[in-house]
Amino acid sequence: ALREAGIRTAVIGNSDIPGEPHREAVAIAMDRNGLVDVGDVSSSDLAEPFPDSAYGVRANNRVLLRELQRALRLSGFVVLDFGDTYRADRYAELCTDSQAARIRREAVSRLDALVGEIRNSLDLKRDSLIVLSPTPRLLSDLEDEKLTPVLAVGPRFGGGALTSPSTRRVGLVTMGDVAPTVLSLLGVSPPRDVVGRTIVSAKCD
Repeated sequence: ALREAGIRTAVIGNSDIPGEPHREAVAIAMDRNGLVDVGDVSSSDLAEPFPDSAYGVRANNRVLLRELQRALRLSGFVVLDFGDTYRADRYAELCTDSQAARIRREAVSRLDALVGEIRNSLDLKRDSLIVLSPTPRLLSDLEDEKLTPVLAVGPRFGGGALTSPSTRRVGLVTMGDVAPTVLSLLGVSPPRDVVGRTIVSAKCD
């Protein structure tokens, strides 16, 4: 739908672990032929060596921000794959619980810093930023945990919790709602076979 509307797409970053590429984020932005217009998912400098991180590597936030700014100049829809939270999740099976917790805290802290810099670089009267995890954690402190976080800021998102007609519950949306939301933000009508509905924010009492 974005391709047909003439909107260019981009993907930056990956969730690779040594010997195992993970670049599934490309699926979010690719057209029906599997093509994305702009981006970088394979350069070695997207991650940097860091012995205390999962698998001894971590996302290079400086390079991710540089490539993101380039992509934003060239495209209307950009997906950024941070990667460290996925690596921390996978690495938890290979270390002690205390090590896993420390690695995850550090990954989340670095993600928070990255999101803050991205948010500050955008014009939120015009631009929108959606932060989400497309899959739940592999290991959870909560039995049968299946929910993942979704945050959104921009001209159509005021203060409050997110909701959609798919769930009819304040604070709960579905992954299927993301595509029609992105299309709506970019002024593109969703195809008839899109299952989800547009996400909005609702004031909480």
